[in-house]
Amino acid sequence: MEESFYVIFKWMNTELDLDLFERQVYAVIYSYSNNGENTFNSTISYLAGVTGISKRKVKYILDDFVEKGLIGKKDYKVNNVKRCMYYVINVEENRKKWKRKKLCREAAEETIKRIEKEEKEEKKKNK
Repeated sequence: MEESFYVIFKWMNTELDLDLFERQVYAVIYSYSNNGENTFNSTISYLAGVTGISKRKVKYILDDFVEKGLIGKKDYKVNNVKRCMYYVINVEENRKKWKRKKLCREAAEETIKRIEKEEKEEKKKNK
């Protein structure tokens, strides 16, 4: 059994106006976004499973976070399958009125390019 955890930091309770479910989803995305690229590349099913929240509610929360500017979203396709990558616009950046939002978006785009390139190379190898 794979062990995983996420942390709800105090500032998530005091500085973000989020309910319990929203804090859980944000905490998971924030925890996994500390990968050097500030991106979280997973599925709604994974978020629902790790938090115990329905997939429908997770989707609603993600859309709300994007609208509020807490996270960014980048859509892309791999082998004609639509995927989404989310990137955190963290509290420190939030306090500075999202000055680095563009940098996070660019990092997400670079990650998508890398993923697409790797999948193309893997597809060529399998031919």
